[in-house]
Amino acid sequence: EPLFFGNVEGVLDCAAAQLAATPGTRTLVLSLEESPDLDGTAVEALGQFAAQVRLGGCELRLARLKDPVLEVLGAAALPGLTGAALSGASVDAVVSAQSAAPGGLPLPVLR
Repeated sequence: EPLFFGNVEGVLDCAAAQLAATPGTRTLVLSLEESPDLDGTAVEALGQFAAQVRLGGCELRLARLKDPVLEVLGAAALPGLTGAALSGASVDAVVSAQSAAPGGLPLPVLR
């Protein structure tokens, strides 16, 4: 379902719980395919979540971003959510690119 002020905390709490259940994870890929746009609360929550993930030694990658979401997140310039962290590509493509990066490891896919 799309991320918005009413569900973003619950969705990101669920992702954090799954991440905590898989120690040693270096990269977390979230698909935002169902989010054609983001409200301010969702953008702020994603920024806070990215910081939380980084503190745990992990990187956050967002996949399947629609152009308006790419524009909003690009303009927001949230630490940890710029450049390669943002992609319109599929989850599989983002996982493959991350795994192929120098020092990259195969990534577990949490569903």
